[in-house]
Amino acid sequence: MSLYLVLRFLHISAAIIFVGGLFARQAVRALTSRASDVGEILPLTQAAGQIERLMVLPGNILSIVFGLVLALVTRSPILGSIAGPYRNWLLASIVILAVLFPLVPWVF
Repeated sequence: MSLYLVLRFLHISAAIIFVGGLFARQAVRALTSRASDVGEILPLTQAAGQIERLMVLPGNILSIVFGLVLALVTRSPILGSIAGPYRNWLLASIVILAVLFPLVPWVF
């Protein structure tokens, strides 16, 4: 198996864990909003926190890291048309991450 296939598998797996964690966390939070007893809220909030720590944060960071390593291994143009080639998907994803990353602690 080639390094490219391993990195691609790891990148896609990390993205699946990240997005799956987002859906699972929101599902648990939806159950929290429907709770009628205060005693039900604490375990659900703790479960949402566990999902955040075990799936969302690592999945997000690993997806970014494996994506950048995959781009470097395949020699994809990270700066897109700034560097010459016409493929801008990697530059667009870096710009989106750079814009949204500071919003995460501020908004959420």
